Amino acid sequence: MNKYCVKCGEVLETGAAFCSKCGAKTISSDIQSTTTPTVESTDSNGIAIAGFVCALLGVNVVGLILSIIGLSNAKKANGKNKGLALAGVIISAARMAFSFIFSIFLIFFSTVKTTVSNQWENENLKPVSAYTEKVIY
Repeated sequence: MNKYCVKCGEVLETGAAFCSKCGAKTISSDIQSTTTPTVESTDSNGIAIAGFVCALLGVNVVGLILSIIGLSNAKKANGKNKGLALAGVIISAARMAFSFIFSIFLIFFSTVKTTVSNQWENENLKPVSAYTEKVIY
């Protein structure tokens, strides 16, 4: 394994105490080896990003599915984009719950309105204004 001088970058001879080019002292802390340093992966979790975007755009089911898959992938990749995946799951689930509750609300009140209207017509009730007299002063 080749070692290099920290000051000039020259290849050092094995066991050399000084660099043959610049004369710098080769202490073990001043010597660099040819092994490359470990670089953190810059790969992103595209599925988590897609799930978050779908959740924001209102494609709830697709956003929920992609966000769950992205969350699973984030756990395997040391938490890469875990926040986006979690936000996608929360947004999608909240929108789906709101849509469900709103649908039940609409169904309930449309049924109540129909029932009241049918009772009104069946009983031939006159509106309250028909029973009040108009008094002119």
